[in-house]
Amino acid sequence: MSIMSWLQPRPSGVYRVRRVIPERLREDFDGRTIITRGLGTRDPVVAKRKGLVVAAEIERQFAEADAALKNPTVATYKAIQKYAEEDRQRPRSDREEEGFDSWLDDRLEEEDRGERVLSERDRAMLLGLLKRNTQNNGGDDNPPLSILFDRWHAERKPPAKTWLEWKTALRCFTEANGCSGGTSMMRVRIPFQGEMCDGEEVEFTATKEDWNVYECEDGTRVKIRFIVGKIVRLLDKRTDQGEPVYVTQWGQPQIVTQVQPHLMMER
Repeated sequence: MSIMSWLQPRPSGVYRVRRVIPERLREDFDGRTIITRGLGTRDPVVAKRKGLVVAAEIERQFAEADAALKNPTVATYKAIQKYAEEDRQRPRSDREEEGFDSWLDDRLEEEDRGERVLSERDRAMLLGLLKRNTQNNGGDDNPPLSILFDRWHAERKPPAKTWLEWKTALRCFTEANGCSGGTSMMRVRIPFQGEMCDGEEVEFTATKEDWNVYECEDGTRVKIRFIVGKIVRLLDKRTDQGEPVYVTQWGQPQIVTQVQPHLMMER
């Protein structure tokens, strides 16, 4: 029987799937050029059956990485998922978390001062990582609609006509709801004016998030930035003008202090 080029036996005779990562996607795979997955069998028939499943999963990863190059929402989702996975493998200390937040803040402040130019994708990823503890439930798998559709397509392999109809439905849905296909539009219950109301999370892109700066009497400079973690559009509430009502939820504020030397305690 003929064996696919990506299905290869190791010197031991055990088969593996080996795929070359396209150059444009390698940054998303930590700079790696090759993906290999062992199949645990020397039987070519069994290897082919297992290999098709593994190859489809790798192809899905390539598709999501390719989508992240074009869609800032997908890129942000993948960045948060990667950070969460790294944290599961080796939990970060509070000091490391604060250092990472400081690094993110520095990149955004450099852009605000005109010292750095960030693409829409990079800016969305930096802001998303700052809100990582409130976005995607801190790393839970809550993918954008476009990823959900692509995963369904990879798993079910529908006829071309069915897939076209689903893609058309996705486009109409996202256009009608004013989003880019990068939101899962989760239904939520949220407090508003003393009662619990039904709403839908609305995807958003922060175009500017300024710092509030305070000068203390002792010379300390305190910078505070409040980060919106979630925006919800209420389903059954309207203003007197008939406009939808939006409710925001805030994440932990970012606080940076610049303390005068004479206030520092000697170690």
